[in-house]
Amino acid sequence: MAATPVTVGRSALVRAAGLNVGILAMNPDPADPAARITMGPTGGTREDNVIADVRAGDRLTVADRTVTVTDVIPGPQPVGRVELIIEDARPARGQGETQS
Repeated sequence: MAATPVTVGRSALVRAAGLNVGILAMNPDPADPAARITMGPTGGTREDNVIADVRAGDRLTVADRTVTVTDVIPGPQPVGRVELIIEDARPARGQGETQS
């Protein structure tokens, strides 16, 4: 299982590990760092997207990937960001396939 660390800044869209990830909103209170993010498979449709309110330690499943939120740093651009680890549960190309 491949793990990809990802940092998503404010007003940015990140494409990593087959997902598009963006921040929709952030709680400005440093005592309760939280963010609303959107995630969906690259090349997917709007209906494939997941919108979630997240805090550090939260885990989500999106398009056969496990997304772990490692940190939420509130603030305006460029300070505000969400840090994630995306784990792809699908076998790598050529692995997990059998020939007959």
